[in-house]
Amino acid sequence: MRKPFRDQIERLALIEDNFCTSIYIPTHQYGQEVSQGKDGIVLKNQLKEVVEKLNQKGAPQDVIDAITNPINDLLDDTSFWNHQNNGLAILANPGGSEIIKLDESVEKHNSVSDRFYLVPLISQLEFHKEFLILALDAKNIRLFHATKNQIEDITGNIQDFPPKFRDVVGHDYEPASLQYRGQQEAQGHAMYHGHGGSDSDRKSEILQFFRRINEDIISFLRETDKPLIQIGQDYLLPIYQEGNQYINLVSEHVTVHPAELNDDEIREKAWGKIEHELSQEKNNAIEWFEEWQGTGKTSTNVKEIVEAAYQGRVDVLFVNLENNDPQGKFDTETGKVVIAKNDGGGSLINLAAVITFLKGGKIYGINSESESDQPTGIKATYRY
Repeated sequence: MRKPFRDQIERLALIEDNFCTSIYIPTHQYGQEVSQGKDGIVLKNQLKEVVEKLNQKGAPQDVIDAITNPINDLLDDTSFWNHQNNGLAILANPGGSEIIKLDESVEKHNSVSDRFYLVPLISQLEFHKEFLILALDAKNIRLFHATKNQIEDITGNIQDFPPKFRDVVGHDYEPASLQYRGQQEAQGHAMYHGHGGSDSDRKSEILQFFRRINEDIISFLRETDKPLIQIGQDYLLPIYQEGNQYINLVSEHVTVHPAELNDDEIREKAWGKIEHELSQEKNNAIEWFEEWQGTGKTSTNVKEIVEAAYQGRVDVLFVNLENNDPQGKFDTETGKVVIAKNDGGGSLINLAAVITFLKGGKIYGINSESESDQPTGIKATYRY
């Protein structure tokens, strides 16, 4: 799995320079945009505008060359354009450049300011939410780290994991020895039937094995709060749930034999089940904003929000780039925002997002029709 997306954003957010150049374009994985080089043409046009802005800011030619030469090299790189995702971000200053292929599409944008324009990257964190997948097969347990578009098998990162079934219960696992009937006993427990030995003995052995699995996972994930979703055969899932003690095991699960799927198919099926649960946090935050309006714990004033962000008071920030994006600066001496007249300013929405991100707040993208009616394109809830 590639370098953690959040770490990239944090490093870029800490950079301040007079000529921080940001370019975003939507890209394509196939079609005329690829075969006819249309994405490259879009970047070329964005680069022309960037050169004009650098000249307007008085950038020396060596600075312009340092920023634009690496981007120019991409324009005719057929291999580069043949291997794109859905969006492209290029962040460059005289000290170097970073090219990031994005899983989700973005609107065209270019800017030159004292900070990189990171709102589109920060907004994509919603699609980089991390979760864990436990593939349950008593003969082949696997643990995955995943996001919407990526998956990594981390089973080998856990020492001596998974344990062998016979080392836990005293004999090898017999796959056909226990089958789930899909019925309920009077006491409300799932019923099983097997071959050789009682049903309760077979279930107890699997439960004992899964409890050991759970202990190893909890020990490995001691400091994480990532949600864990199960994927496995229907007779195994309720047994693992009974033995589970991991606090963030989600109620949803995927009922299928994981051996029938490749890793990407496992990711897709798990995401289809867990997406709603991951998005619920955003829905709750929107409800809290609406509930707390008028209490002093919310704001839609961009100047107030930027100032509160520097104070570490912004808990959740909502940004809508379709609306007005005022330009300005934060004066560190006065602790106030100064709205820019002609020059010397950058996007205040971006500034609010960057500082909120660095101070540990949450940032969500919103749209005008369903999630925001604020003409400023920004709203926030405060910690205090």
